[in-house]
Amino acid sequence: MIGIYMAVILLAAAGLGLGCEYGLDARAALSVLALTACAALLALWLYERRRRRKLNERICAILNGKFSPTVENELSAVERLAMLKMQSLDATGEKLRRGYKNLSSLISDIAHQTKTPLSTILLCTDALDADSALTGSLRTQTEKLRFLMEALTKLSKCECGLIAGNLSPKVQEVSALIGSAVGEVLTAADTKKITIRTTIPDGLRACFDLRWTAEALFNILDNAVKYSPEGSDISITAAAYDLFVRIDIADKGMGIPEDELCRVWERFHRAPTAEGSPGVGIGLYLTREILTAEGGRVKAASDGNGSVFTVFLPANVTEL
Repeated sequence: MIGIYMAVILLAAAGLGLGCEYGLDARAALSVLALTACAALLALWLYERRRRRKLNERICAILNGKFSPTVENELSAVERLAMLKMQSLDATGEKLRRGYKNLSSLISDIAHQTKTPLSTILLCTDALDADSALTGSLRTQTEKLRFLMEALTKLSKCECGLIAGNLSPKVQEVSALIGSAVGEVLTAADTKKITIRTTIPDGLRACFDLRWTAEALFNILDNAVKYSPEGSDISITAAAYDLFVRIDIADKGMGIPEDELCRVWERFHRAPTAEGSPGVGIGLYLTREILTAEGGRVKAASDGNGSVFTVFLPANVTEL
């Protein structure tokens, strides 16, 4: 930078010297001097503008992780500081991701290990005096504990992008997916005398991760059973298209208000009509996260006579 300023001074002096050599009067010499200085300043401004633009481009590349100099001396002080900060943030982010992943695995293991003891306790209460206040209290508290464990497990799955990191989609039978999800809600459906009807074409296949996608469908079916009246029906239909497989889950429950259709996917959001029923508002959020991460999507509709949730899954791996 000092060299550039010196060049400006030398150019101005050279211009003044030329003016004097050719016998220009003082006013003309000053004009030549001013023009020379302006030209030098313009050149300086253009150089500085180009330098700043290049610096901004390099810093943006550093922040996006797309710049790695071959020689350390190529970096300016600002660029070195930006690279150090990005390296520190990357290390901290990776440490947090590992911590969240370990915590999620721990919570899932705890929830899995407590599932059998809780089921055993509930079975034992059936053998006790049904009219006893102690039996009723024991069953209520056990159900509450099971609900809290399930909610905690779902919440842990939503943290720190763990879903996308654990998905392994592959082409497989849709009937196995729907069967796995339905199996999880059969007990609750039987308790309310709800019939679940399925219509699945033979040999229908789609690309999905069986365990995670079954969890996504379970969350929809769980809500359908929870909010449907006793003795009603829930229908599950599937159909193949060129690029995707469509699964519709329709119930005859209370339905979803029109102004709530977009908000049901929000984290911890619960519609006013759902107040008082068990839940923390995480199930449908988790459903959307799972399906989006594997290249699918989900939407909801309601006409006042129930709700219809439509799931779209990629037909093959290339659509992911």
